[in-house]
Amino acid sequence: MLVRTLCSLALALSLVATAAAPAAACGHSMRVKVNLDDSELLVRAERLIDGDKPLAGLKLVRDFYQSKGLRNGSTIERRARRLAATAVVRLEGRFDQRARLHKTPKQLAANLAWAVTTLRAELKRSYDDPAVRMALGEALSRQAGSEKEALALLQALRDGELMVSGYGFAALARLEAAHGDQAAASAARERCAAIAGDAARAVCGAPAGQG
Repeated sequence: MLVRTLCSLALALSLVATAAAPAAACGHSMRVKVNLDDSELLVRAERLIDGDKPLAGLKLVRDFYQSKGLRNGSTIERRARRLAATAVVRLEGRFDQRARLHKTPKQLAANLAWAVTTLRAELKRSYDDPAVRMALGEALSRQAGSEKEALALLQALRDGELMVSGYGFAALARLEAAHGDQAAASAARERCAAIAGDAARAVCGAPAGQG
């Protein structure tokens, strides 16, 4: 009788353990999957923003924001905000962080100012991240009166071989040309084209006088 009771108890415990293990595994895999999905979505957005479809990337980030209850200041929220700011800059302020179109000079300036403020704040936390430094350099290059700071930032990244996107070289080329250094501007455009590949025309633009 005792043996039978012990056997029944052992069987019951094994069944409970067997049922609990998949549930725990499932719960764990679901949590990981959500994180992976979030990460993959932002990686996809970053590729679009770094390529020739910054507006598509911005819309992806906007949809990500709308579908998530993100805690302000969390790592993933900061990353999404940085990507949105970078896209706004690469769209020359014509779209805000919610991917809404703007046309007046005042609206464009306000969108670029938001991007600069956002990227400056992120730089305080991630100064060693060349992507943040480059994005801020790009943003400053679009903001009237900030060209000197932009040039210094982007030249430092170039000299340190830390430029992570053709867009940084494109901004540097514009600044160098504006300062009269056509040789440096041409070199920057060449580096931009080498990084951007098939997206070079959209990312690097055409040199002055080549429409």
